[in-house]
Amino acid sequence: MKQLVAPNLVGIMLSQLIVNAGRNLVGIFLPLLLMNGGLSLWQVCAFYVIYAVMKLCVNYPTIKIINQYGARVGLISAYSMSAIFMIMLVIFTLTGSLALVIVMALVMALQNSFQWNSEHLHISRAMDGSRKSRDLAMISNLDRIVEIFVPAIGGAITVAFGPTWLAATAAVIIIIAIIPVWNIDKIAGGHQPDKNLAYNFRGAPTRDLVANGAFNFHTAVGTMLWPIYLAVFIPNFQTIGLVTSIATAATVIVLYFTAKRSDKGKTYRVLTEGTAMSSLVHLGRVFASSNPVSITVVSSFYKIALAYQGNPWTSIYYAHARQRGIHYILSMEIAGDLAYIVLWGGLGAIAYFTHSSIFFAVAFISAAIVAWGCQFITPEKR
Repeated sequence: MKQLVAPNLVGIMLSQLIVNAGRNLVGIFLPLLLMNGGLSLWQVCAFYVIYAVMKLCVNYPTIKIINQYGARVGLISAYSMSAIFMIMLVIFTLTGSLALVIVMALVMALQNSFQWNSEHLHISRAMDGSRKSRDLAMISNLDRIVEIFVPAIGGAITVAFGPTWLAATAAVIIIIAIIPVWNIDKIAGGHQPDKNLAYNFRGAPTRDLVANGAFNFHTAVGTMLWPIYLAVFIPNFQTIGLVTSIATAATVIVLYFTAKRSDKGKTYRVLTEGTAMSSLVHLGRVFASSNPVSITVVSSFYKIALAYQGNPWTSIYYAHARQRGIHYILSMEIAGDLAYIVLWGGLGAIAYFTHSSIFFAVAFISAAIVAWGCQFITPEKR
């Protein structure tokens, strides 16, 4: 029987599948929930600035813990933080407390720092180099198959029972994700801590740091800022959920063929094509309207473009991380966090002094230009 993914990746695949199902119930609606709680557009940007600054601060201590105790401890910590975030989101929807928003930003920073660093470390160590693009595509595709249904379900739950039930359901699902990763550190020879881990940029080449900053900048516009656009122009839970579900369905087949080309040695070429597609879609967002049909079309094209670019990107990233170790991951995370601070700080100022149309136009045009910085990443050696 043909394996879906390499045996060493089964645990992380199942875990990602479960935790993303829980988070996708809420994720696309987060800006709408924040705005319904009383935050303005610039305050939502300020929330993400606080998050990025805090993540920059917690990256080193969290990765030290992961390096010392392994990916299991990191992922259990991440999922616990994620469940706490959902509970805090429930409290915010009931109280509208601005002080709570700051604490939520810290919890989200800890959640993502623990999760991303743990996943990067484990996947880069456990992957099979001969089939890594196909395995990464399979993991992403299974997530997307779940994502086809989850946002629409989340919208329906919110309309029927309210945001409290939505966040509570997500928290329970996320905690279940701990089960598949319980023995994750026994895989691929067991966890071996790296020595001389330092909080600096020296773990990755400068061109890779620039590329990762560009990747995080433009994908944040596509995956974090786009839900804000939806919250401003389609302030309806059911419509946002349906738009997201339809858009996700279009990416699965595209990602499958992308992965096959990457494993045949065309990784960097596929990355270039995906970057071009992403840049064009960002420009296309400028002309999107409040019409659900046009927004669905734009969302669909971006999810396809991101899948097309993201698969070769992660394939190259994990190849370098496997060769250079956890210090590479830490340095790249620092670059990504700085890109977030630049993005959300700049957009927050624009949102404060101008109106929403200028805010979104600047964001989309900037992302279209910055996306090309992804091409700086060092090509994978074969």
